Amino acid sequence: MFGDWSYISDQLLVWSKSNDTAKLKYPAIFLYSPIEEDRTGEKGKMSLDILLVVNTLPSYTNEERSRISFAECLRPIYEILIKEIGKEPAFDIAYVKSIPHIYVENYRYGKAGVTGPDGKPFKDYIDGINIKNLQITLKKEKCYGDRI
Repeated sequence: MFGDWSYISDQLLVWSKSNDTAKLKYPAIFLYSPIEEDRTGEKGKMSLDILLVVNTLPSYTNEERSRISFAECLRPIYEILIKEIGKEPAFDIAYVKSIPHIYVENYRYGKAGVTGPDGKPFKDYIDGINIKNLQITLKKEKCYGDRI
């Protein structure tokens, strides 16, 4: 899902209202918007902010959180996501080991809860990995053929 925090929070509340979608909410990957592309150079460059989340219990200790939320769920998703981004043919990935970014494990979300920019508390308790400033360079490719 992508959007600002308010949109993401609203969508998750909508999903909570249906038994069919409530069980599919987590784990989840959120791409924060707006997404800005620097087009001043020969190739387009983007800096993305992504949040990986899983539902949790506020009663978990940090040690339980580390094992249950992060080691068993979020870190494997993170590794797969970064690997798949590196394979994307539309991106000019010139990095041997890693795409430049900041990695943050956020244990506070699951313990204290999350408050949106509007000050309203988020209903679910979540643990999350913030991926900040993920540096992507776009290839300059012309689109021809059957696009539509």
